[in-house]
Amino acid sequence: MSDSAPRWLSRHRRAVRYVSAAVVVAAAVSAPLATLSSAASVTAGSAIPAAAAHRLSTMMLREARLSGDAKPASIMAVTTTRASALKVATPGDTMPGSTGQTVYLVVMKGSFTLNDASVPPGGHAPTGHYLAVTFDTTTFHTLDLGLSDHAPPGSLRSLGPVSNLM
Repeated sequence: MSDSAPRWLSRHRRAVRYVSAAVVVAAAVSAPLATLSSAASVTAGSAIPAAAAHRLSTMMLREARLSGDAKPASIMAVTTTRASALKVATPGDTMPGSTGQTVYLVVMKGSFTLNDASVPPGGHAPTGHYLAVTFDTTTFHTLDLGLSDHAPPGSLRSLGPVSNLM
């Protein structure tokens, strides 16, 4: 009997370690999934969730640095449809099927040069003071980008609650 008790205890400890490891793995996997599911539930006109606002701010500040303005004057964002974002930020642009697609529209004010833009031989990189970007609310991939010397003709507030990202 004395031999079986240590074996049982050893197996029990191993089982507890495996269960503990499984709980840690489950927690690590569920946190990003919870973030994705909450991002996926964002609807046009709703406030931008804090985690999404932080991520958008980080991405836009990186873009500002890469575009020559490490300290932009402002970064404002709103949740809207892609079609509405295009009307406000890049009038005249359309994207078929974008009416119901929810996006984050972010408008940054500063002095920007898009050095990575494709330009014809002898051409110059585009410059401007207002950079408007639409992002997929689930993947945060850039969908549309507009650069202009003039503020977007439409008000972001007309699309929903505006978040100040800086």
